[in-house]
Amino acid sequence: DLDQIMAAAEHIMEPLDFSRTGVMMVTCVGYDSNGNLIVKWQYKGGGDLVRSSKIGAVNATPVLPAGFTVDSRDNVLIAETYYTFTPMVNESIVDPIEFYRTAYYLPRMGELGTLIVN
Repeated sequence: DLDQIMAAAEHIMEPLDFSRTGVMMVTCVGYDSNGNLIVKWQYKGGGDLVRSSKIGAVNATPVLPAGFTVDSRDNVLIAETYYTFTPMVNESIVDPIEFYRTAYYLPRMGELGTLIVN
């Protein structure tokens, strides 16, 4: 399913070239067996832009908005999108603009398991 979502990004962004200038990440945040809130897994795709997740790396403590709480039985899916737009105007006049957006989802209570990538 994640492969299909990532593939759709390129079509959604048409006529802009998301495959070269964008990237999407999906991060799962939840509690480990020791009761620590961690980044459980991440999936990256949709484009070749090289960026790191602002949420954090796998097995690290996630960076979440102030006041955002996660119940001990919840998993949170966080979608991050980066896109660098280069205006048609000469770059010496107008610099490229980088867009970054996030969305947070509480899909269900309970374990989401391990991401398996074929």
